[in-house]
Amino acid sequence: MSATAKGAINTTRSDTGAANFLGENVPASMVTAQTIYPVNVCSINGYPGPNGTVVVNGNPVTIVPLKEVNLDAGPTLTISGPSGTRTIKGQTLGMLGVVYSGVTLGNSTPGNYLDPGHYTITGPGGKDVGAFMASTDVPSAQFVWTNVPDVTAPLDRSKDFTINWTGGVPGTQVVATGGSGTQAFLCAASVSAGQLTIPSYVLLSLPPTGPPTNFSQLNLSNRSVTLFTVSGLDIASISYSVSYSLSVKLQ
Repeated sequence: MSATAKGAINTTRSDTGAANFLGENVPASMVTAQTIYPVNVCSINGYPGPNGTVVVNGNPVTIVPLKEVNLDAGPTLTISGPSGTRTIKGQTLGMLGVVYSGVTLGNSTPGNYLDPGHYTITGPGGKDVGAFMASTDVPSAQFVWTNVPDVTAPLDRSKDFTINWTGGVPGTQVVATGGSGTQAFLCAASVSAGQLTIPSYVLLSLPPTGPPTNFSQLNLSNRSVTLFTVSGLDIASISYSVSYSLSVKLQ
C-alpha cells in the first residue's frame, strides 16, 4: 500500500494499493525484503553501457536480466482497516499470467482510507500461491515532506539541496532519488534525522533541464516492510510507503 503525492502546479494526492506475486531467476542468497542503504552517502549511477554494466559508487556492476512470471494468488485480495475494506482483483493477461494492478483506495483525506491504524491484507490462494493473511501499520505521525520546492522555479544545481520532513515509520529510512537525461542518483537518511542533504556535486552530475530533456525527476519516499510466510513463495512481504514525485527544472 502507498500514499503518493505528485508535485506540479496542481498537486494530486491519492491512497493506492497494488500486489505483485513473481517468480524470478534470482539466486536465493540475493533475495531480500528491503534494501538498506548507507546513510548520508549519495550514489551516482549511470545506465547500462554497451558491455551491460553500470557504475555504482565507482565500481562496475554487471546487470543480469530478470526473467519474471506473474503467479496466481487467487481472484481477489482484500485490504481491511479502520476505514473499511478495499479489494484488488487479479486479471489473467495471456502469457503474462495473473496481474494484480494498482487500484485507488481513497484520496488521502482523513477518514477516506489510509489513516493511522492497523491494516491486514488477505488472499484466498490460487494455483501458485497459498492462502495468506499479512498485516502492517500506518504510523500515527505520517510522513510529510515539509519544504517541497516550487516546481515552477528552477532548482540551482550549484547549491546543496536540503530536504526536511516530519513523521514517518520509526526505525526506517527516507530515500531521495532523482534523474535527468541518462544520469541518476540516490541518497538516504534515517527517518529520525528529519532531514537529508543532496550535495551540489550530486546535482551537478545531472545535466541541466532543457532540450532534448525538458524535465527532470525528484522523488522522496519513506517505506516499511513486514515479512510473512505463505506457501509457493520463497519470500513474502507487505509494505506501506508514502512517496512524493516531482517534475523539476534543473539549472
